[in-house]
Amino acid sequence: MDDFLVKVGKRIREIRKSKGLTQEEVGEQAGKYGEGLSYSYIGRIEAGQKNVSLVTLKRIADALEVSVSQFFIDFEDNEFATPKDKQLSQILDLLTKQNESKLHKLHSILNELVQHID
Repeated sequence: MDDFLVKVGKRIREIRKSKGLTQEEVGEQAGKYGEGLSYSYIGRIEAGQKNVSLVTLKRIADALEVSVSQFFIDFEDNEFATPKDKQLSQILDLLTKQNESKLHKLHSILNELVQHID
């Protein structure tokens, strides 16, 4: 179980850092969806030292503007992941870092590319 908590915490940290947010900012944002979370609490979650509720995970996901499922994507270390899974994970990581405007543009570009590639 501890290894699982560490992996989820690591993923939360990766997403937070990719968005340029501090632990304190995530805690404050999570407060919009309930009681605020302290930066030290966020730090313990990221270190895999805290087993949190699903409600808390949802609040953190909302604060990071991602779905909760993003916390469980860890194809890089998964021995059962296919090369396609790993590529999709890398693409998803890249897309997660983009703002909504860029995502819209990238979506349009991707649709065009897919239609013209055989």
